[in-house]
Order: sequence, then structure tokens, then C-alpha cells
Amino acid sequence: MAGETGTDGGGGRGGSQIFAPGLLSGQVALVTGGGTGLGRETALEFARCGAFATIAGRRSEVLDEAVARIEAEVAGVDGAGVVDSVSGDVRERDGAD
Repeated sequence: MAGETGTDGGGGRGGSQIFAPGLLSGQVALVTGGGTGLGRETALEFARCGAFATIAGRRSEVLDEAVARIEAEVAGVDGAGVVDSVSGDVRERDGAD
């Protein structure tokens, strides 16, 4: 549908529809809960804007899938950032180290 964005909405491929290309170039973002929902969409927008986005979550398989989806979304976008993941439970000190 026209105006839909994101990995689930279809039509969301490409650069940001809101922010200027490269707006976050050289910046780093850590997104907790980045494997699904709003966290994944936030990481996607950061990557579209040129940031190095790291998504964190408890389930590595979910994070791996999210990274692959985000990479596919920003493939070929000039100035797109990079996305990576780290698995852990930030609610517990040992999981956040």
C-alpha cells in the first residue's frame, strides 16, 4: 500500500522516507529489543539514515533473522549504515556485560 514502510508493510524498501540521507552517518545506535516489532523498525530506520546499529535481544536466532531482513531492506541504498547484533538479557547485569 502507498505510504507503508517497514519490513512487514511492503513498499518500505529503500532509504528513509522521513529523514535526509546520511543524517546519522558515523553515529552508533544500540537498540534493545531490536529483533522484533518497534525495535527492529527503529534499527531499520537508523540503518537507512547511515548509522551503525546494533540490535540487542535475548534470542540470537531472532536477532540473526532481523539483521538479515534489515540488510535486505537497505541493500543498494546510498549511505546506508550497517547493522549487527548482540545476544543477552539487559535486565540482568551478567547478560548486559
